[in-house]
Amino acid sequence: MDNNELFALNSIKGIGPKAVSIIINHLKQHSVNSLKDIDIDILLHDKNLTTKHKEIIKENLPWGKLQRYVEHASATLYDIEKKGIDIVSINDSNYPALLKMTQDAPLFLYCKGNLSLLNTLDNIAVVGTRQCTSLGQRITEKSVEFMCDNNYTIVSGLALGIDTIAHQTAHNSGGKTISVLVDVDNIQPSSNRKLADNIFDNNGLLVAEIPPGTKIIPSMFAKRDRIQSGLSLAVFPIETNIDGGVKRGAKIGSIKDC
Repeated sequence: MDNNELFALNSIKGIGPKAVSIIINHLKQHSVNSLKDIDIDILLHDKNLTTKHKEIIKENLPWGKLQRYVEHASATLYDIEKKGIDIVSINDSNYPALLKMTQDAPLFLYCKGNLSLLNTLDNIAVVGTRQCTSLGQRITEKSVEFMCDNNYTIVSGLALGIDTIAHQTAHNSGGKTISVLVDVDNIQPSSNRKLADNIFDNNGLLVAEIPPGTKIIPSMFAKRDRIQSGLSLAVFPIETNIDGGVKRGAKIGSIKDC
């Protein structure tokens, strides 16, 4: 399955990551290279598919219907690449090996900058609160300086507080850094757009799993956490509340802080 077909499949309403994974595995097991050649009747016997998934597959996977999704996907991916954004799919050889082993790995990564950082094995995720103390700032600066001096790549989320300090310190130290965002073409928070430009201009990497131009909702910021850890050899929390992070059902802060 090429990237156009994968993007098309993922865009069908009701086909989530689990169903996409089942379909990808089905193709591999039956040595089928394209959704055009899939035997839908055999696929529908897969015991891992829910009744709802089977209904959606019956309606949308016949090639006459699916082809329209693929044509739209091709145009969408072309427009994204025209913006200078690299698209890495889970089927590509340069998809991060560590991230691929995580549960619910993103099907696509949208990237700007140094793609080679996706597969370095010396990435450290530096994370923490948006409301950091002066002590937390000093610890972040000293820790990141040490890591950069020892050739570690700093991974963080460009949020206010610890994330910003980690990225800025890596930049000031001449180190490498990866910023995991929601949208690489719509930097949030807006106050960190110059920092994002500096990361890009200095051989760093901006990466997101959401296609550029998607309407941003607060829950997307929590979801990117798994990407930060999945890209990294280790996670280094600098400073946080005892219940730091976003719990299921908890209210998420303003997008402007993220």
